[in-house]
Formats: sequence, structure tokens, C-alpha cells
Amino acid sequence: MSVGVSPRKQQGGIIHPCDLKLWCMTLRLLFYSSLLEYLMNTQINIDENLVNQVITLGQCASKEEAVVLALQEFIRHRKQQEIIKLFGTLDPDDDYDYKQGRNR
Repeated sequence: MSVGVSPRKQQGGIIHPCDLKLWCMTLRLLFYSSLLEYLMNTQINIDENLVNQVITLGQCASKEEAVVLALQEFIRHRKQQEIIKLFGTLDPDDDYDYKQGRNR
């Protein structure tokens, strides 16, 4: 028996269906992981001064980290603005007892 050849292939030299299925699954996995990596990498033009300011203020180690931080801050700020718009639009519940939640 030679090294690196599966015992099934030595029996008559025919590729076993299980080996072929494993080979196809491996190719499919490689294809989809490469496709995902290609789709996730986006190239955009951003003002270098803005990126450098974010790196400095956010103490980021890379441009990618700076962009992710800036996007997270932007999303958090917009969500806060949506909540602030709700102030004064909701009717208070007169029966609500805030102290009741403190009792253990």
C-alpha cells in the first residue's frame, strides 16, 4: 500500500462515490468562502483627513477599525435621535409606580 492513496482508490483504480462527494463539498466550501470574502470587501473613497481624525480621536489601530467605529457611532447617534423625538409624544401612565420595581 502506497502512502497518500486511499484504500478505496487502490481497489480497481475507480474513485469511490464517497471520495467524490467529499471532493465536491470541499470545492463548494472553498468557492462560497471566496465569494463571501469578495462580497464583504468593499472599496470606497473616504476623505483621508476624516479617517485620520477618527483614528486619532478613537485611538484606532487601523483604518478599518476607524471606519467601523465611525459607522457604529453614527448608528448609535441616529437611534438616540429617534428616541429623543418620542419625548412628549407618549401619554404617561398615571397608575405607574416606579418604586414598586425596587421592592425585592
